[in-house]
Amino acid sequence: DVPAQIAVISDRLASVLGHSSDENEAATLNSPIQVDISAPRLEPCHQSVVDLLLTSFCQNLIAASYFNPPDRQGPCLSLFVKMMCGHRNLLPALLGRLCQLIYHQGPSLNDAHILGLASFVIHLTECRALVPEVEANFGISQPVPEKVLSISEYWNRLLACRTEESFAFCMRFYTAAASYVMCKFSSYSHEELCALLPPSLVKKLQYIVPRLCLEARGILCKEAKTDLIWSSMSCPSLNYKRASLCLWKQARFQELLKEKAFQLSFREWLLLELEVYPEKDILSALERQDFHYWAIYQWYLPAPSASGGCDGDLEKACSVIINTILDSSQRLEPGSCGQSKMSVNPDILCKLQEMVLELGCRRKLLSGCLDAQRHFLFEILQGRLKDREHCSALGEQLWRQQELLLHRRILVGLPASALIMTCRKGKKTMLDCEDFFHFVNSELKNVCSRGYALSYDITAHFFRGLLNASLDCEESAEGVNDVLTACQTKCPIVLFSAALWWPRLEPVLCSQWKRLFGAPLAEQLERLRERQSSATSFLSSGVVFPLSGPPWISAAFLHCTVQQQSPCGRERNALKRLGTDTEHLFSLQLLVSLLFFSLMDLISAKIAPKEGVDFQTSLEWSLEILQCLEERGMSWPLLFHSAEKDPRKYHVLRSAASDRHIRLLPVAFYSLTPCFHQELLTREPAFLYVALDFYIQLLRLFVEGKDLPQSDQAGQSPGPAEHGDPLEVISTARRFLLGAIPQCPAQSFGNVRLLLATCEELDPELAATLLRFSRPAVAMELDEELVLF
Repeated sequence: DVPAQIAVISDRLASVLGHSSDENEAATLNSPIQVDISAPRLEPCHQSVVDLLLTSFCQNLIAASYFNPPDRQGPCLSLFVKMMCGHRNLLPALLGRLCQLIYHQGPSLNDAHILGLASFVIHLTECRALVPEVEANFGISQPVPEKVLSISEYWNRLLACRTEESFAFCMRFYTAAASYVMCKFSSYSHEELCALLPPSLVKKLQYIVPRLCLEARGILCKEAKTDLIWSSMSCPSLNYKRASLCLWKQARFQELLKEKAFQLSFREWLLLELEVYPEKDILSALERQDFHYWAIYQWYLPAPSASGGCDGDLEKACSVIINTILDSSQRLEPGSCGQSKMSVNPDILCKLQEMVLELGCRRKLLSGCLDAQRHFLFEILQGRLKDREHCSALGEQLWRQQELLLHRRILVGLPASALIMTCRKGKKTMLDCEDFFHFVNSELKNVCSRGYALSYDITAHFFRGLLNASLDCEESAEGVNDVLTACQTKCPIVLFSAALWWPRLEPVLCSQWKRLFGAPLAEQLERLRERQSSATSFLSSGVVFPLSGPPWISAAFLHCTVQQQSPCGRERNALKRLGTDTEHLFSLQLLVSLLFFSLMDLISAKIAPKEGVDFQTSLEWSLEILQCLEERGMSWPLLFHSAEKDPRKYHVLRSAASDRHIRLLPVAFYSLTPCFHQELLTREPAFLYVALDFYIQLLRLFVEGKDLPQSDQAGQSPGPAEHGDPLEVISTARRFLLGAIPQCPAQSFGNVRLLLATCEELDPELAATLLRFSRPAVAMELDEELVLF
């Protein structure tokens, strides 16, 4: 009698494992089972018990299969697994041992082991109501733990297809599991079979079988008999590829694939394909290319969205690919040490490139004005960010930074001309960069470590794309000139980036222009080249610096040229010559812009030391510029005034800087205290307001615990202590203000009252000092209140 024998086994198992109290049993019944996937730990006694039970299950299955197919073997194995699930204190060891066998030792298992374990997990899934959820730890430190997994999700996670060995093992395991289900439960109705089968099993087979078997990509064959499947599975000379095809061609299995719950969507297919290590793949590069072509162009692109396809919509396919690449890259994998993937699968990226090129060709054929048409690439990328607001949570900030770095990598991997759209205005073809400019200004500038310039890869990609896209214009040079002129006000960071990278960028662009047009450079490109040449000549031979164009662009080229040359003492003399020009306004704005770029480098040296910017050198250069401004009595504090909105002056500089660099401007500002003299306090009425505003910003940054750079490690930066530790920076700022406030003239306190309430909250003593010197007539009335502080 089978139930009686199972009861005997259960009783003996309980005596070995020990009885748990009813209270403990109830407390742990619904709590998740924790399994350390990277290194599952089992007590030796528990492991021996689990091994004995699993061995008994496998031996009984194999022995019974020699005489009868699974559907004629009775309920013995099902009752056996159900009995095991009834012992709650056995389940952690059981799941841990399954992890060892499937995840760590899977490819080394023989056919009998695989057949037995595959059948076992099917019965385990059958008893899923008795098995608590699993909290799997993949050995990755994550701020938020992964969601708990059902038993079917758990063993599906253990079966990852990444290498040649894992593909072969997964195909054998999934084929054995599905074949066992189809045979064991052959009497089940279609609905009952759907309720029993884990969707992950059917979906994984939809991925693996067509990938490894060319025949599965064609027209389906007629149904084969069920017992032939099991006979092929349990025979000694097992051929899993033949067994998989036999299962795949089953009419009943194909009926399952029509169910929505079992259909592998394009996104799910991509997620599985992106897990593969191309260099260790079971397919060769050519075989993988053929598979991708079939899966994308022949299967998913034309398939209806109801079955997980794209309805023949290329934009929709591109959207799915981009979103899936980004989702996959943000996922942490076992063995990644908490680092997300930064590389993009080259084969999938190649298919994305093909689709983007085809979309670009289609747009050129469309007639009429395309002014209202949005750029679908940037719509996809910004759609991922718009629902996630900027916040102070470190995890969210890191996610956003990682996401934007991945966005940049994808954009650089696409055809350069894809960054730019063309539209018709009347009879004229125009280049439209508005979406790119908006993406750079709102998002991409915040992952540039230099603060005022994008990385070389995206900078070069944009300029190359600009030249390529200009081929569609009737006058290519005019199209390029219009875009670069628009950059001056709409996206100045592009021009600042060109200034930083011009030594590398110039030969690329000149060669491309000559190759495409064979004519002299477009006027605006030629002006960029002239600015670089003028800056070099001005520093080396003392020629007069040309006073033309926006001063901040000239300043960017001059600053970057200074940084690229080794210090030789000529910069100070060059600054003096800048200050003697007759064009006083241009010289002022040029020097103030130079100060801005030097302060951006000062901040970069603190928050991104790997960029190669030296803090002390940047500090000395900033102080020299400020001293030059002070010697000439030039007004520069408006550069820092947050209320300054005049685009003709310095707002354009602040708009080009990253948000983090702008937040850290107070740190850079108070690094300049050696040049803050008495004359400055009396000459600049706005200075006190700026200094106090930046001090309040410093305090807020410190209180909120974000952004402020920490002190350098020993030997990294030779700067003084007050430029390292955040508390020292704040103390320096406070000492300066307490000493400066009594020396400020009455007109300096005009706008300061707007900051008094905040200052009283963060630093009451300083606020009291401000009140005393801004309202000397009522100083005596405040004495009693000042005692409180």
